[in-house]
Amino acid sequence: QGASFGYTEPSLVWQMQMTVALEALEGRLYPEAQGLLEATVKNAEKFAVNDVRLATSLSYLAFVHALQHDPAAAERAAQRALSILEQSAGSGHNLLPLSFTALAFSHLRADFQPAKALPYFQRALRVLGGALVRDHPVIGLHLAGLAACHLAQSQAEQAKPLLEQAIAIAEMQY
Repeated sequence: QGASFGYTEPSLVWQMQMTVALEALEGRLYPEAQGLLEATVKNAEKFAVNDVRLATSLSYLAFVHALQHDPAAAERAAQRALSILEQSAGSGHNLLPLSFTALAFSHLRADFQPAKALPYFQRALRVLGGALVRDHPVIGLHLAGLAACHLAQSQAEQAKPLLEQAIAIAEMQY
């Protein structure tokens, strides 16, 4: 039955939808990306409860909402994604870093509000610390984000060690 016309594996459909959604995002076609990501969320909701693919879809949806200056929708999607990601900590799933990267960008690139972003970066680093090796680039990104929050609030002393760690991680990548 699976090989007949008209049947497509849901996982494959999700993967294709995400690919097209990310291309739309990269092309700055935000309304189109939003619609595609909403479709990936609906598709991923058919998978097992708290599937990391759902968190990935929600993370990118949060990013698109942030880019479109809809902070309430971005926050709803981000919180739902983060809840799933916290439960997936330590799973080693390859989508964890991608999901956290999208969430970080949703906090850093659009309407940066350091006081609101600070708890996200702290929470994310707790999860990432148990899920990834200490020198993973996504941890470096989150350390830099946390440092940016401190710098934006005139807290240079708190930012300095975080920036030093982020730079050390970046230097190991090259």
